[in-house]
Amino acid sequence: MEADYEAGVVRKRLEIPERGPGAVQIPVAGRMHGQSQGETSTTMTNILPFPLARAAGTRRPQPHTPTIPDLLPAYEQSLAADGNRPRGRDRYIGQLRDFARFLGPVGAAAVTPAQCRRYQEALATRGNSGASRQVSQSALRSFFRWCVVEELRPDNPAAGLTWPKRESVPRARLSDETLAALKAALVEPPDLGDQELRAWRRNVRCVQLAAQAGLRITEITELDWERVDLKRRVLTIAGKRGRVREAPMNGTLLRVLPLVPESARIGPVVPADNGAAFTIYKTLARAVFERWLKDLGLKVTAHQLRHAFAMQLLSKGTDVRRIQVLLGHSSLETTQIYLGMDVEDTRAAVERLDEDWSE
Repeated sequence: MEADYEAGVVRKRLEIPERGPGAVQIPVAGRMHGQSQGETSTTMTNILPFPLARAAGTRRPQPHTPTIPDLLPAYEQSLAADGNRPRGRDRYIGQLRDFARFLGPVGAAAVTPAQCRRYQEALATRGNSGASRQVSQSALRSFFRWCVVEELRPDNPAAGLTWPKRESVPRARLSDETLAALKAALVEPPDLGDQELRAWRRNVRCVQLAAQAGLRITEITELDWERVDLKRRVLTIAGKRGRVREAPMNGTLLRVLPLVPESARIGPVVPADNGAAFTIYKTLARAVFERWLKDLGLKVTAHQLRHAFAMQLLSKGTDVRRIQVLLGHSSLETTQIYLGMDVEDTRAAVERLDEDWSE
C-alpha cells in the first residue's frame, strides 16, 4: 500500500515481511511526482532506526502498511535510547497494544484524531481513572510523535486531545502500628544458616533502601555497589529519564549495608539468589514484598515505604523542596501529591474548633 503525504512529495512504500520474527522492513525508493513508473530518485533511506535484512532465498514481500504492533519493537528501542526506564516503557507499550486492539487492523499512518478521541472516551466508559487515561494519552502522543520523526506519517493525531482531569484520591498510608510491626519483623533471627542469612540480609537491604532513602523499586533493582559510597555516606541513584541524584544515607543504612563483606561488594546491592542482578523490577518486588514480607505477616509495598519516607520527613519539619530533591521528582507538584493530607492530618485542627464551641 502506498501513501501520498502531499502532492509532489516523495512517495514511500512501507513493507513488512510475510514471514519472520515480526521485524519491519522498509526499503524506500522515492519516486517524485511526475516521474514515470521506471524512474526513481537516487536517494535510498530506511525509515526505521534499526537494521533489517531480508532473509536470503525468500520471495519479495507484498506491500503492507505497518500497524501499531508492527512498529512497537522499533519504538521501544527508541524509548530505551532516550533513557526511559523499563517500567515506563512497559506501561507505554501496554497502552499502545490496547489501543491497537481497539482500532483493529488499521495502519499506523491511517489513524485519525477522531479514533484517538473515541479511544479516550472508551477508556472513560470502562471506568479508567483520570491518571490512567493520562498515561494512555501520553503514550499515544509519544508514539505518534516518534512516527512523525521517522517520517511514517506527517502529523500527530493525538496532539489535540484534551488532557484528562486527574482525580484527587487520598493515598492509603502505612499506619504507625504497621511501621512498628515492620521494624520488629526486620530484627535478624539468631539461628539462620549461611545461605538463609545472606537472603535475609539481602531482603532487609531492599526494604530499608525504600524506607530510609525513599528509593523506587526500579532504583533499588538497578543500584550497584559502585554507586554506594560508605565513606561519604551517599548513594548515587539513577532515576527516571536518566536523571541522577545523590541520596544521603542515615544511620540505619550505615548499619545494614556494611554487613555485606567488602570482598562481596560487587555488582547489585540487592541481587537475585544466584548473585546476579534482578532482570526486571517485578521479580524483585515479588521476591521481597509479595512473598518474604507476606510470610512475616506484613502487607507492605515498596511504594508505600517511599511514601512513608516522605511523610516522616515532612513530620520532622523538612521543607517540601528538599523532599522533592530526595524523592527525585522533577516537579514540585508531584511531591505535593505525595504529601497530600488525609483525614487524620486534619482531625486535630477540626477538634480544636470544637474546643472553642464547647466552652
